[in-house]
Amino acid sequence: MPFKRYEIWLDEDNVIFVYFSTVKGELIEYVVKYISYIDGEPYEILRYDCAHDVAHIDILDSDGNTVEKQWLPHLNFKQALTSARYDIEHNYQFYRERFIKWLKEKN
Repeated sequence: MPFKRYEIWLDEDNVIFVYFSTVKGELIEYVVKYISYIDGEPYEILRYDCAHDVAHIDILDSDGNTVEKQWLPHLNFKQALTSARYDIEHNYQFYRERFIKWLKEKN
């Protein structure tokens, strides 16, 4: 079961980590994480994965707890992985700003 990993740096403070496994060319599991460095600290802000055998998004708080889970049963794993990359690449600034707002409200 080949396991692959790569990262996509969006800018100096924002990165996407992609992990996935395939069997005979079929995607069987994946995780796509959006990490943002805020004041030098890394925060996992958003995670797409298939941990419950269904594609979904976990929106995380500053402690790494899931604030909201959005199920994506209409997407197969390959579609969900592609969608995850596209979503984060095009919306990471919104996700980062929302997260920073939550951090300020927490303190």
